[in-house]
Amino acid sequence: MSQTVSIRFSDEEYEYLEDVAKEAEQSIGAVIKELVLQELGYKAAGVKVSIFAIHEKAKHLPQGTEFKIRDLFSKIEWSNFTKSSRLSVGREFLKKVKTDLYFSDEYEFVRKDSDNAVIYRKRQ
Repeated sequence: MSQTVSIRFSDEEYEYLEDVAKEAEQSIGAVIKELVLQELGYKAAGVKVSIFAIHEKAKHLPQGTEFKIRDLFSKIEWSNFTKSSRLSVGREFLKKVKTDLYFSDEYEFVRKDSDNAVIYRKRQ
């Protein structure tokens, strides 16, 4: 079972966190969790997936191809990514597709499937 911790930040602190999270291409929660555990010396198993890794795989797809992020990677690669990393990068990629001019030119949101996984279409 997962546990939740609430933290209050000033507006200035939160803006700083937003910048750090954007640079790391992760959610604010994922960045805070990583930094706290790292500072405490906790060694997490697994690898993190990034928006850059997703884009590197998806940019080679033919125009019009529909895909889910997890389908861009082998089953072994996908299972080696931490669950929190997969969830976090999924939200961030969708956000980029909806708001970032470069990503919205490259990809479009199509729908969610019965597993709640987002399906994208390669535009160019």
